[in-house]
Order: sequence, then structure tokens, then C-alpha cells
Amino acid sequence: MTASSAAYRQNFGPFASDVYHAPFPDAYRGWTTDRAIDGLERLFATEASPDRVAAIIIEPELGEGGFVPAPADFLRRLREIATRHGIVLVADEVQSGFGRTGKMFGYQHAGIEPDLVVLAKSLGGGAPLSAVVGHAAMMDAPLPGGLGGTYGGNPLSCAAALAVLDVFDRELIVDRAERLGHQLQAGLLKLQSRASRIARANNRTPTALVASSTRRAREGCCYSNAVRTRTSCACCRRSWRRKPTSREGWKSSAPPSTPPDVVLHTLRVVHPLSFDCLPA
Repeated sequence: MTASSAAYRQNFGPFASDVYHAPFPDAYRGWTTDRAIDGLERLFATEASPDRVAAIIIEPELGEGGFVPAPADFLRRLREIATRHGIVLVADEVQSGFGRTGKMFGYQHAGIEPDLVVLAKSLGGGAPLSAVVGHAAMMDAPLPGGLGGTYGGNPLSCAAALAVLDVFDRELIVDRAERLGHQLQAGLLKLQSRASRIARANNRTPTALVASSTRRAREGCCYSNAVRTRTSCACCRRSWRRKPTSREGWKSSAPPSTPPDVVLHTLRVVHPLSFDCLPA
């Protein structure tokens, strides 16, 4: 179902039919909320009639797409459209959940309530576990045993998830993540003011996207690799590990429990000279 990169689809298939992709709002690329909603309505009118759409699935903050948060107004309008047409609205919080955006879940920034929420990754604190959370009427619809999976119901992983939730409550992890987000944002904006090749630097918490002002990658630089790596370019010599995204820059994700001094160290390491690996 993913469309973030050809690498995730290459040499696989056949894929499920009747999966459609609508525009995601990103003002930096000219996709305003109004334009993205128009694109969805156009899809309804030309490709998939809304009465035949089972669900709309969205990441409240793009993960593989570069940590781009969906505007609150867009999520609210999406909620209204889904309700009007009787479509299930699913929030994919696998990457954006558990404090990664400054709230427990990314959709909370818009004040909406999805019909279903998909969870994984941070839920188990490293243990393999995923979950689907939703309204009781919807979750109780399948007969007993009708829902299952490899990562569901593992006693050890469930115990780990309960411990994760206890730590979130006891150590106020979400509040810490919000503070770290402000700290990182201030530092990234300062870097942006000193490096003309940084076109944007956006984040909500210790997750961050730094984008170059153009999209042409330098051949041979680690920027061109689709995996986490270190090579000889300046940013990697300074041991800043990041993952290229959308052929425009790099992204980095640190856990919300990251100590403040680690964020400060990161900002000292990633200075304007470190961006000579960005495309020119």
C-alpha cells in the first residue's frame, strides 16, 4: 500500500487492487490544505466513488515522507469528509505516536478522533508488538478469533508495552518531548539562518527534517544512499547519523526520552559546514 519509495515496491507484487493515493498537504511544495482537499475530491469524482471507499488512512505526520506534519485544518476537514460519506478514518501512528510530535498521538494536534488508530514501534519499547485501537462497536464486530496476527497478544511484548506506558506516565515523557522539540527547533532555525542551502528545517519534537534548497543529489555522497550510513562527506565525518528522504535532504529521529544535553551536542555537531553533503 505504501507509495513513499519505489524501493518498497520493487520486485514485489501483485499488490492489492483499489488502493488510491491522494495528495498530502505540504506548503513548502505548494500543496496547501485547500489544494490537497481538492485533489481528494477530484479522486472521488474520477477514480473512486466515496460510497465505495472503505477507509481513508493517513499518517498525521509523514514518516518516510520526511516528518511533515499534516495541518490541523486538513485533518479536521478530512474527518468531516469521512463522516459525511460514512468512511472509516484510520490514523497511522506507527511512527508519529507515543510523544513523537509533542502529544501522545499526532492526530491530537487537530482535536479530532479517528475511527481506528494503528500503533507499533514505540508501543513495545523495542519488543515486537502492534495494535489497532478503535471504537468498541467497530472492534467488537469481528467474531472471537476473527482478528489476529504474528505480533498480537505476545505476553512478553504486552508486558513490555505496559511498562512503556508506566514510564510515559511516571517520567512525563510527552512533556519532555515537547520541550526538546522547542530546543531543537530553535537550534535548527539558527542553522538555517547561517546556511543558505538549508531551505527548511521543520520538527515538532526530536524528529526533524532538514531539506536542501534544490533536489539534485551529489553523486557519490552518502546523501544518495537509501540506508543509514556513514561515508566521507563532512556531516558523516562528524558522526551525525541521518537517513535521506525524498531526495531533498535528511531526516533524523530521536526518542522522546533523549536527554537535553544530547540534543545540544547534536546541534553543535551539525553546523552549516556539515551540509556540504546536501544536493547543490
